[in-house]
Amino acid sequence: MKLSAKTVGYIERISNLSSKLGLDVFVMDKNGIKAKSQELYIFLVLDEEMPWLEVDSICVNKVHEFNQRLNFVSQLCEDDGMPLSVQVPEYKELDSGDKIAKKLRFDGPKTGVEVGCANGALYKLPSGVSDENLVDFVMDDDTSQVISGLGRVVRNKNNTVNIRAVKGSIFLEVIDNEGDSALHLITKSPNWVGEEEDFRFTYIHKKITPLITKGQLTKFTITERGCLLSDINGMVAIIFPESQTR
Repeated sequence: MKLSAKTVGYIERISNLSSKLGLDVFVMDKNGIKAKSQELYIFLVLDEEMPWLEVDSICVNKVHEFNQRLNFVSQLCEDDGMPLSVQVPEYKELDSGDKIAKKLRFDGPKTGVEVGCANGALYKLPSGVSDENLVDFVMDDDTSQVISGLGRVVRNKNNTVNIRAVKGSIFLEVIDNEGDSALHLITKSPNWVGEEEDFRFTYIHKKITPLITKGQLTKFTITERGCLLSDINGMVAIIFPESQTR
């Protein structure tokens, strides 16, 4: 079964994004796309119906290896001036009639690579967050460099950063194991969707930096429970806080 160019485009998009964000599993089905990290602190969601999908579910549970193989064959195709072809050489048909991909095959000009797929029903994946938004703000790539720089010069064992609201302004904060700290102003004028308040939410810093696009302003939203949301290439990335202080 050959997948359409539209389906292949979505596979390339979710595979590359999931690999960039360090996610381990993604599932495509006719209700959209969902991906997660094994540690459950970051999710990626595309809430978009896909009635045209040729199979009812494609689940990949070794994203990094899958993405390497996909990009390898994709580059061979690009070098030869041909489109990437993706087949479903093997699938399982359930009693319901749903077809679950068991393998995908990437076909290049002279090279084919088969990869195994998993059963998406085995993975608990998110549908989004249910709590209300609290505040919106933007970060630029300078902030990304500051996050990386502070993570090197003010270290803590958990490799975390805090996003703080103090008197209406939003700050980035790093505290080391000895209690020394560094504070960076992100903005004095965020958009408060909920009631303005002081807070401190803690996140793994290496999960924030891939969300910031070089040369662009990246919008972030923090929810009432401290989930950090960002739209990345049309999908919503959700980072859960390690801890919080309100």
